[in-house]
Amino acid sequence: MKSRASHLLLLAGVATIITITLALNVAHAEKDFKYVFKIDDEGATRVLVYFCDEKNGSSWLYVPKNQQGLLNFTVYEGRVINVTYRSLINDGREDHFYVIMEFHYEASRVFNASIEYYMKYGALIIEPRATFISPRVVHEGAATSVVAYLPCYVYTSEESVSSVSGSINDARVVRKEEAVIVSAVIGSDDRLIIEYTVPREAEITNISLERLVFRTPSRYVDFANQVLSALGKAYAVYKEVFGCEPRSVCVEFFVPSRKDMVLGIEGYVPLVGRELGPIRLNLLYIRGVEGFMKIVALHELAHHFLWCIGVPLSKLWIHEGIAEYLSLTLGREMGYHSAVEMHKSSLKNDLERLSGYLGFIQKWTPSSVPPQELGPYYAASYQVFSALCEKYGGLRYLEKLFATFKEFDYFDWYDEYRVIEAFGEAADNIDEVIELFLKWGFEVEGSSRLVPRVSQIREKVSGLPNWLEPYKRLAEVIACLAEAFQRQDLICAATLAVKASQLVCDASIPLTIASIAIVVVTLTLLRRSV
Repeated sequence: MKSRASHLLLLAGVATIITITLALNVAHAEKDFKYVFKIDDEGATRVLVYFCDEKNGSSWLYVPKNQQGLLNFTVYEGRVINVTYRSLINDGREDHFYVIMEFHYEASRVFNASIEYYMKYGALIIEPRATFISPRVVHEGAATSVVAYLPCYVYTSEESVSSVSGSINDARVVRKEEAVIVSAVIGSDDRLIIEYTVPREAEITNISLERLVFRTPSRYVDFANQVLSALGKAYAVYKEVFGCEPRSVCVEFFVPSRKDMVLGIEGYVPLVGRELGPIRLNLLYIRGVEGFMKIVALHELAHHFLWCIGVPLSKLWIHEGIAEYLSLTLGREMGYHSAVEMHKSSLKNDLERLSGYLGFIQKWTPSSVPPQELGPYYAASYQVFSALCEKYGGLRYLEKLFATFKEFDYFDWYDEYRVIEAFGEAADNIDEVIELFLKWGFEVEGSSRLVPRVSQIREKVSGLPNWLEPYKRLAEVIACLAEAFQRQDLICAATLAVKASQLVCDASIPLTIASIAIVVVTLTLLRRSV
């Protein structure tokens, strides 16, 4: 313990001398900013912004809102006249995280100063993985020199140094006895990202509440307890609304990569074999607005309950729409107003571009849409459930809907009419709800809508030339089956038969050619063998 303390003092002393020397000996470029980050064993980070100018003037930069009254402004040469702060406005809304710090100054020979503040979670660490993510580097000017001091025992490389934008220059990693020093140049409004390895395993603590188990590194236990408390409250509501509960749910944090940041991954639930895996929460959002990660956790918990009542992942619009609606509704009830408004604002922006058309989500599957294009899908799915719950009774409406879902068999989920009919049954008004889904652009295939499709496919099959036998005959037989299923009101089976007949009809030419080729090859081989 004593040697570790001595090591930290030595590191702090050397880093301070180096960075102050750097600040006082900068080339006299006009309004020059340099950012220095000093990261300790637990990820806590001192941020020092060094500024230099040759003449009197003013400048500005972004600083974290929660550090506004705590940061230190130190002048080495010249004199500061005043320092003011103003809100940062984005799309008409005040930014939750940053304010603009403005300062006026007088230079003697030059004006040299530093602005210092603290980030409790500058680096996110679950050994052996760790990622340092700087605050937003935004100031008057363009490119910025950045330097980070990591503990001497960690490992990183130039390939692991990046920025959110992907634009970075002159990345260097220098290993010294007192620290691993990373330097680079990044552009305006960007963040430095350093992924590194810590040569030890994490100390994991398990905390439990009912059927929830949170596996967390010891350094994040306090925050994990807060998230678990919110999950516990939601669990009780979900249990009543869904009318069931999962056997157990595990929760854990994960350290984000640059890719996770760019894609905006907040959390997810992996599929492990034929079961849902643990809820995985992006540790970055420990730095977010109060309640934001808790809302993400409530969203992911809803997936476990939907799985419990049998909603397949192929109905992703149902999964995500319900998860969004429930997490935002309960999040507001728990008092996370800023986080809820922040999330709903993002959904609203995506929704405005859709012009009321929501039906495209019907074909949404886990592999059908690139992650960076998911915004409109989440927004449209949320809008469906928000509108239905507002019109037909909120959580009580969902309770009736889930009771219907629990009666579904495997084939019901592939019958679009039956799925949407269930929404109408829960509202006690099937026709009105179906008309609403049609207005949104959904495909709703009921028995009456199948009649023209069956007749169309039979007409198409009858037009095939006779040399396409036996595939013409096969398509006819399947079409007849579709007609028989339709008469018995077996909508799911009829729909599948129509699609199968269509598939055989469309593929009849290549199937016939392939069959002829197989016969020719077989006969040729038989002749050779004789």
